[in-house]
Amino acid sequence: MSKTLALSTRELKAYLYSPIAYVVMAVFLVITGIFFGREDFRPGEPAEMRAFFVWANYVLVFVIPILTMRLVSEEKSSGTIETLMTAPVTDSQVILGKFLGALVFTAIMILVTGINVVLIYALGSPDAGPIACGYLGLLLVAAVYISVGLLASTCTRFQLVSALISLVVLAVMTFLAYYLGFHAEGWMRRALWFIGFQVRYENFIKGMLPLADVIYFLSITAVSLFLSVKVLESRKWRT
Repeated sequence: MSKTLALSTRELKAYLYSPIAYVVMAVFLVITGIFFGREDFRPGEPAEMRAFFVWANYVLVFVIPILTMRLVSEEKSSGTIETLMTAPVTDSQVILGKFLGALVFTAIMILVTGINVVLIYALGSPDAGPIACGYLGLLLVAAVYISVGLLASTCTRFQLVSALISLVVLAVMTFLAYYLGFHAEGWMRRALWFIGFQVRYENFIKGMLPLADVIYFLSITAVSLFLSVKVLESRKWRT
């Protein structure tokens, strides 16, 4: 466990010293802040943060691939992957450490938006339940997106290819599945919304805490991390 924490700390420091990470954070905060101010933080409107949570998820679909594209791809392209693989750490520890480092940075980025909570309470008396559930749902989908991005990063040495792969996967699972499901009927709609991320995430925004959705997001994260480990292990089989 100590080795995993050391690796996650290493990744977190890499983010904190990376200008790209701060640009991504700024983009996230500016876009979500704009929609929070335009749709949530307005006199006469219900004291809630629904628009913020909706747009925060949309923005994460685009910024998470940028944050995760370098996790393993950079190690491969620079050749440091060989040094890392010969260190006294397992492939599972490497993947988990990188995942936790990216997750902590993303959590910091999300928690900075806590200023919105202060502002919305200054405006009125919102129900704390939907806000708490919304943040929990946002962290869960962020974990899913990071795990998918990490998997894409293990599959290639090119960072842009990694970002493109994860962006396409996340866009399909978030936007396309929801759009097609909205225009489908019967079992097709249920199937598309069952496998997609958006409808499940919206349950949290509504103030619900469905165990099935929590398990779904955690399962997708676990499967993606497992596949990342296996892809990393396959490097040894080819050498």
